[in-house]
Amino acid sequence: MSSCEAIGRVTEVKCRVAVSAESVANDWLFNFSASYTGGGYKRLRAFAEVLERKGGASFIVHPRCAHLATEYPANRYFVVWQSRIERLLDDASYLESVVNAVGKTTLYYAYGVPIYHRCAEVNWFHLSNALPLALRDIPTTTFEWCKMQFLGKRIRRYLVNADVISAESGFALGLLDGGQLSKRVVSVNGGDDVLAAVRATNSIPASDFATAVGTYRYKALDDTLRIFASLRRYDESLRLRIIGEINDVARRVGRDPSVDLMGSISPQEVLACLGSSRYYISMSRIENSSNATLEGVCLAQKSILSDIAPHRELLRNWAFDKVRIPAVKVPVLKVERPPLAAVDLRTWESVVDDIEKHVRGFANA
Repeated sequence: MSSCEAIGRVTEVKCRVAVSAESVANDWLFNFSASYTGGGYKRLRAFAEVLERKGGASFIVHPRCAHLATEYPANRYFVVWQSRIERLLDDASYLESVVNAVGKTTLYYAYGVPIYHRCAEVNWFHLSNALPLALRDIPTTTFEWCKMQFLGKRIRRYLVNADVISAESGFALGLLDGGQLSKRVVSVNGGDDVLAAVRATNSIPASDFATAVGTYRYKALDDTLRIFASLRRYDESLRLRIIGEINDVARRVGRDPSVDLMGSISPQEVLACLGSSRYYISMSRIENSSNATLEGVCLAQKSILSDIAPHRELLRNWAFDKVRIPAVKVPVLKVERPPLAAVDLRTWESVVDDIEKHVRGFANA
């Protein structure tokens, strides 16, 4: 039985939509249709878990996330299939049918998906990726640059339809220069699993590994390798683990005998890798806010980060040094793992509660 069949009937609209048939307690609709890995999947899964405890809500999800209907069945799920051409030409072709099926909603929450028209009493746009709004001097492929440029224009054009605009850092929120009448919110990621991993690994000695998470070009793996090489001069037993799509990694990197390509692994495995690392390295040129950086700083013994605004925001309550590494053109930030008592992370439940407070504020206005 396919994951689609497991969660309910399949109907044909402009794209294929599989719908679970359960009713829910909360008239909220979340659109995570374009997110199935990384920070997007982490937020989707956390919201599904929290709202399961609150009686359920409705979610539009990618086929790779259809399994959530089995794990958190109190929610209602609309699993949407779209080809690349459909996403390019009409990436919200399914939305009208979903809105009609859900009925009147208090909240429509679009994770990285432009809000082409108002769908609920409160329409909330959350920026999932800062790259479409800040492409200048960021290394990307030509295809990726064109795609991000196109998406960025769509996001800005339709911000006028959003009552609330949110991002995961002040830096990213500042990139959203449209929707002047919208309420603006920094909505950070919850850290329930990170805090649990910190408690579990805080007393475990680090092994001879440096770890980097993410293989997109803007993650600047060349600089990561330069930093790793400089660290290895003092510890020849050190190895570098790179987590992310192997196909995005240059062959010369994969051939390096001191590099282990981990591929795309589960969030739990990522935390385990970071918790056993002597170093976490992130030389990313841009971030909305980085789940991986938060995890790396809290779990690895030491972290070396690119000096960008979201990283400084993350470290604002912790001591860090700005240093120069001869092989790297730009300065970097170096930070020791903070003590357990200093790790102050939001829970995902409090993140959802904040959304509820803003929705109530609009209802009472």
